[in-house]
Amino acid sequence: MVKVSVIVPVYNVEKYLKECLDSIINQTLKDIEIICIDDGSTDNSLSILESYAEKDDRIKIISQENQGQGVARNTGLDNAVGNYIYFIDSDDFLELNALEELYNIAYEKSLDFVLFQLINLDDETNEYYTITDYDMPDIANLVKDNVFNYEDLDHLIFKMAVSPVNKLYNRDFINNAGARFPERLIFEDNVFFWEVLFNAKRIYFVQKHYYKRRRHSSSVTGLANIKFVDTLKIHNLIFDIFKKYNLFNKFKKKLFNKKIRLANYRFSQVNNKIKPIFFDEVKKDFEEMVEEYGYDNILTYLDRNTKSIFQNVFNSKNSEEYLLLMKKDKLEKNIKKMSFKNKKLKKEIKSIKKQNSLMLNSRSWKITKPLRIFTKFISGDNMSFKEILLNKSNSYNYLKSEYKRLSKKNKDLINKNNELSSSNKELKKQNNKLEKINDKLINQYNSLDKKIDDFYLYYKESTEKFNHNFVERDNFNKSIYKELQYAFVFEDTIKESEWLNKKDFSLINSAANYSFAYSLYRILNDVKPENILELGLGQTTKLTTQYVNHFTDSKLTVVEGDKEWIDNFSENLVINENTQILNLDLENFTYCDDETIRFKGFSELIANQKFDLIIVDGPQGFIIDSENNFVELNYSRTNIWQLIPQNLADEFIIIFDDFNRTGEKNTVKHVKELLNKNNINFYEYNSWAFKTQHAIFTENYKYIGWI
Repeated sequence: MVKVSVIVPVYNVEKYLKECLDSIINQTLKDIEIICIDDGSTDNSLSILESYAEKDDRIKIISQENQGQGVARNTGLDNAVGNYIYFIDSDDFLELNALEELYNIAYEKSLDFVLFQLINLDDETNEYYTITDYDMPDIANLVKDNVFNYEDLDHLIFKMAVSPVNKLYNRDFINNAGARFPERLIFEDNVFFWEVLFNAKRIYFVQKHYYKRRRHSSSVTGLANIKFVDTLKIHNLIFDIFKKYNLFNKFKKKLFNKKIRLANYRFSQVNNKIKPIFFDEVKKDFEEMVEEYGYDNILTYLDRNTKSIFQNVFNSKNSEEYLLLMKKDKLEKNIKKMSFKNKKLKKEIKSIKKQNSLMLNSRSWKITKPLRIFTKFISGDNMSFKEILLNKSNSYNYLKSEYKRLSKKNKDLINKNNELSSSNKELKKQNNKLEKINDKLINQYNSLDKKIDDFYLYYKESTEKFNHNFVERDNFNKSIYKELQYAFVFEDTIKESEWLNKKDFSLINSAANYSFAYSLYRILNDVKPENILELGLGQTTKLTTQYVNHFTDSKLTVVEGDKEWIDNFSENLVINENTQILNLDLENFTYCDDETIRFKGFSELIANQKFDLIIVDGPQGFIIDSENNFVELNYSRTNIWQLIPQNLADEFIIIFDDFNRTGEKNTVKHVKELLNKNNINFYEYNSWAFKTQHAIFTENYKYIGWI
């Protein structure tokens, strides 16, 4: 019984073919057949195959005219009789126990196919290296040791390596699915992969590098020629497969972005003579996409960089214009990055100059000046101390004059000392005053400590009222003193703010805090957001309204549920036409069997808007039960879910207050699930003092984690 049919397409690989065949015939699994399809080789590949076939009757050779790897693999499938199918590229090789271990796993678990990892081998350096695409860590972390299918992966299906060489397939499953490779096209394994994946019910992932993939200039993916235009045809076939299985609408954002980005990437790889032809094919294909899906509709699914590629294709008459537009975009992006770096460097230089000035004016620097002069003298002219003393023509005379100078300076110091003695009496008087001031500060400290005691009792009562687990006194003190540190830093930071004029904040209470205010100020001041959404009206609105008043190109939308609070609090705000404060009623709704609240009619109100900064501090995170007890919500401030992804700008920041509470933590967890589901990459950062803030942001704003 043939357990595994190994299919080996062969084309002009005489340099590597023996190593490949040796790794197959020496497998610990002996019940295999080896189907070698010579695809019209013009070197000695066929002779090598024949010499191996003479020694091993498991090898079958099929010769055909050169028709490409897709035809060769299909020929192998049509002639295979094994229970399982394995494809290997003829310039690569396997671990000798690979087929036995994979077969046993596939058979014991009744798998449609078993997936494993690849490792790359640099043909020039002969060094091995791994890459994420072939290690697939996200899939490994999700599926662990479980059998799964594509529905379990959701958007992680795009993280699975498409190559057939890292999978062992059940032959009956392949035939029943009707899966075959597109013929006379390169990148053909992509189409085969999706057809197989959507039919497979039982998949298992083995986290071992059984396969050694050789990377060299003559591999298929290294031949940058006109055949690279096949990427367009391949992606159109992939679109058809997703439509066939009713998955196109769910994944169209990923599919559109991937096709357009890859078309641009392949265009960049082909040589300059081919670029005009390649560009014409790309533009023609994109025009057909627009005819089918609509130009504006496609744009709504594209991220910023992909949108730029797509628009530049339509704005260019030929490849030369397209290249110029892409270079222009890249230059503008670099200018923006350099501008940010320049701004940062200026701040660093200013800080260094300040430190340098403080050092040069310090008392220790002045006192050590004679020592520095003498050290410099001793080390001068590369002479030893002995040589300096013996060199009377230069050193002796210099030392003599230096002695006179130091003697005079000593007299001056004596006179200065007398002056200091008289000054010392004055300093003693000042010291007495300082001691009185110190006593006053101690009293103030004790008073502050008493206020912290009172606040702790209030906090403890509040947490008991809300059924929270209150923080023990030691940790409470740490958070309060850290809040005081933030207070000092915040006040110092806003002293010379160019846009924050009114600084009448009230931030030591349960609804507001300095750590949140400082984080928000730095985001506003450093990021310069253009469209801000603030959920909840409060102390931070004093920051956002003043920011919008100064930066008139920006807009602010504040949503609040308490009309009376809006009327009272707004009296202290200066608002221009770029700010709107909206009053929305609250509504109850249920999520995961938990009752929660949110702003009513919120989605309709902010439809078609894209926000690059979203501040989540409302509505309240509790409800009042029938016995008038405050009950904390398991999911709070959930309106943020309604914004993902349609109301997020290409680059955005979302900042949550009260992240120390269960409701906010659970809400943020679901936010991350939604972002992952929509294939939006993001980063996270926490800051904490009396309360905790959590920020989620895209790659261009990674630096806010340093704030």
